[in-house]
Amino acid sequence: YAMEHSQLDALPVVRVHEEMYKLLENVDTRKYDSSYSFKFKEDMISKLEWDIPEFVQNKIEKSFSTYRKVYESWTVDCKRLNGLGTQILKSNGFSPDSFMQICFQLAYYRLHNHLPSVYETVVTTLFRDGRTEAGRSVTQESSDFVSRFDSESTSIGEKLNILRNACLSHTQRISEARNAKGIDRHIFALHQCARENGIAGIPRILDTSDNELYRRASRWDLSTSHVTSPKCSAIDHAIAFHPVGVDSIGIVYSMYPYYVDFTVMTDANSKKTEGKAFMKAVQNAFFDLVFLILRQSNL
Repeated sequence: YAMEHSQLDALPVVRVHEEMYKLLENVDTRKYDSSYSFKFKEDMISKLEWDIPEFVQNKIEKSFSTYRKVYESWTVDCKRLNGLGTQILKSNGFSPDSFMQICFQLAYYRLHNHLPSVYETVVTTLFRDGRTEAGRSVTQESSDFVSRFDSESTSIGEKLNILRNACLSHTQRISEARNAKGIDRHIFALHQCARENGIAGIPRILDTSDNELYRRASRWDLSTSHVTSPKCSAIDHAIAFHPVGVDSIGIVYSMYPYYVDFTVMTDANSKKTEGKAFMKAVQNAFFDLVFLILRQSNL
């Protein structure tokens, strides 16, 4: 299933699935042993005949046609990176989530030769009625890393240092957002309050129609969400998020000790983004960075 962030968060859905699995695991299967037999006879079932009025049939066909157009307008690709995961990252002092975010940025940079604008879902459940904040994953340190990583003039030691700095700055950024020090939800709330109360002269920073910087900051090239659960992985349960624009990419990723799952969702009509190409770039970035860590640890 695919979800769109404005009306749905992943965490409640994952929790529902986990509870369902608990119930299934507690089912007493002993009552369904091999001694139980059932003889099926064809006359036990019969085909249901529906008397559907023509106007209802037309509505059904129109709805199916609309659904098919929407379905075919998106592409969803899944990938499992086997053999390496959170175990190797944590043992070398790296935050798995930060590491994966840097992989996404490096992959995008290699494809488009510029940094993406990245949204990462950050839960604010520390607060009553808290939902999410926008974690702006790109930092000055991550920009420095992706622009220098593929340079021949950057040594192995330098690459590892700037990778570590990029991951640390990301961890700090996300921690600030989790503790209500982000900007997006505050600005959005102020903007909505001003509109709903007909306040004239909305401060320029809140007026999205008159602030190019704010408009640019509100567009996302990558919309990402880290969803890791013992029962629900991004691939096993086909979890995906809609991209938030024609040229945007929606990403869900799940990280485990010895593998990483992620799904990529793109607009099929986009001339800029292509799901399989991005997935390949993420895979290459992931192994490049892991091997960098392993190589340095063996020196």
